Amino acid sequence: MAYLTFNSSGSHVFGLNMAQLIITKNRLKEKVGSGGFKAESLAKAQKSLDENTIDFIPIAIPYMEEIHNVIAQYKANPNPSAFGKLMDPLMQLRAQGTFFKYPSISKLTDVVVDFLDSVEGIDAIILQIVVAYEASANAILKAKLMDENAPACAALITELTAACNRYKAKQNK
Repeated sequence: MAYLTFNSSGSHVFGLNMAQLIITKNRLKEKVGSGGFKAESLAKAQKSLDENTIDFIPIAIPYMEEIHNVIAQYKANPNPSAFGKLMDPLMQLRAQGTFFKYPSISKLTDVVVDFLDSVEGIDAIILQIVVAYEASANAILKAKLMDENAPACAALITELTAACNRYKAKQNK
């Protein structure tokens, strides 16, 4: 890491403070080392991912329940801070979906996470979009639609994306 600091003596060249370049030690690199991963380690990790047979649905259900509870709490008491609790289960579903061979959930969740990141505050339409996400994700899990390109899944993703885009377009007018 390098940064500039001005000379403490206050000396000037052509009316400007003199700058001194200070290069700091990269302590993190010292602790963990440098270099890549061994090819056999990468192959072993990839094989574990490819041969993963863990059922994602039992993993996803608690996150879906958490989303459902946040929506119910928000409907009972419209508190924006309560709605902020959505991001953790959404981020978990987005990250773990593809890992457990459900890229359909990752893709659908990506749409709603990006949407929520792009808006400020919560209104009735945003709540409807999140409820539509919840219903769509539950339908994907119930039907075990793993492939994001399956016609039913692609239609859900397309419709959710369109709803998010319509809301953003309406807000930008």
